[in-house]
Amino acid sequence: MAINHYQVLGLENFAQAAEIKKAYRLYAAKFHPDKHQNDPFFEERFKEIQLAYETLSNVAQKTAFDKSLQSQNFTAQWQDIQRREAELRRREQVWLQKEKQHRWQAEEKHRLRIVQFIFFGLAFGMLTYLALFYFFKH
Repeated sequence: MAINHYQVLGLENFAQAAEIKKAYRLYAAKFHPDKHQNDPFFEERFKEIQLAYETLSNVAQKTAFDKSLQSQNFTAQWQDIQRREAELRRREQVWLQKEKQHRWQAEEKHRLRIVQFIFFGLAFGMLTYLALFYFFKH
């Protein structure tokens, strides 16, 4: 993403001319290379401050920059919406998969109960048959 000139000057996006001028004077004095023995960091920072002020103090350049900033904000918001929708779809798929698994487990448990009922019913019937067979035979 390109440099946000408002952030360079410590301002909120779409600040007014008076705020821009005040911030420029403050930062230009604070980061001026002559105050810092021509330190490369301060020289680079000062150049960024100058570029930001030049861009934001020129009405045509500021208007163009603000439009590009709005476009970037719109794009970022759109991407955020798409990201959230994708996350919701993913969560829905996870939930559906868990629901499907839960349903399958419940059905499997029900089938097991039926098999147990049949098995114990047959076992009880066989034992009853054997008991009656033994009782009537003797």
